[in-house]
Amino acid sequence: MAQHGSVVRGPDGLNYQLGLDGQWRPYVMSGGSAPAHSASQPYLGAAIAPPSVANNVMPMISPATTSQWASEGVQFKATPIKDARVLIPQDERIAVVPRVRSVQDIVDQGVNMPINRPVRIDIPFTAYALVGWATPSDGTALPDNLHPLATFLIEVQDSGSNLFTTEPTIARNVLGTAERPGQICGYGYVFNRGTNRNFIITPLRPNLRISVAAWGVDFMGPANFASMNR
Repeated sequence: MAQHGSVVRGPDGLNYQLGLDGQWRPYVMSGGSAPAHSASQPYLGAAIAPPSVANNVMPMISPATTSQWASEGVQFKATPIKDARVLIPQDERIAVVPRVRSVQDIVDQGVNMPINRPVRIDIPFTAYALVGWATPSDGTALPDNLHPLATFLIEVQDSGSNLFTTEPTIARNVLGTAERPGQICGYGYVFNRGTNRNFIITPLRPNLRISVAAWGVDFMGPANFASMNR
């Protein structure tokens, strides 16, 4: 039987490593290719077939512990992520255009009544900050000790149900203001065309006008990437 950590080159020409859970996963080697798999010999004596097109075994995507990653050769690097760093394509065919994608304002929504406001993504878009505000719709003012972003809850997810927020939370935990935008750490939140970002907003006070927007960049190419041939 193959031992966990064993690395071989599969029939598809890619390298695979056997994990602690008995699943083969793609593996990038730093020192060249792994030994080739021979169809006439058992796959290192393993009872589990390696991933291949023929046996339709796909790499398992499941959470693992940090110790498992370390035992399988995953390298870690301390990286600052507070400030967003959007990956900008370096290609003459692709234009990068700043875009503020705002949702329709929520006006006089009932207290504790959630409402979904989608932001439709028509071309590839990366959001790097979220902003919002709330003000009384009747012309009055909020109490001096109440921040506008503490007057409603927010939940953010995309159309694939990937959760940016795991539960509804006070908007001030997620959103920033125009003066101090709430940055999306790392490389931002990436969307392909045809997807939505859903802002599910729940007012905590009556008579509010609530505004929410995503700051980001659009990536425009020939026919919006319909063809990438020169």
